[in-house]
Amino acid sequence: MQPSDYFLASIDDPRLRAAVQRIAPRLDRLSHHLREIAMQLHFTPNHLARQRNLSESTVRKYIDNLYKALDVRNDIDANVFDRTTLICFAAQYWRMRRQEDQNEMDTTGW
Repeated sequence: MQPSDYFLASIDDPRLRAAVQRIAPRLDRLSHHLREIAMQLHFTPNHLARQRNLSESTVRKYIDNLYKALDVRNDIDANVFDRTTLICFAAQYWRMRRQEDQNEMDTTGW
């Protein structure tokens, strides 16, 4: 069992677990810039703005674009859990899977 499997199994809420599995692969389709925002979404918009020398309103617009690109909607997902929490979990799961895939490629030479 891979670490990402343990991570996913550690999510007690089956709705959250299913949403993480649904949204994580969508991170591959994001631009590098939006993916970086997703990976750091656990920070406040103010912190992200200072870190990237952007205005907070610009960062909030990026976050809105991220929600749209990942198809994380208020009407469905936010009724069960916070959209930001969902993306943070999905980004962590995506990062772990990507690392495992890279390790496998390094081991097999493919």
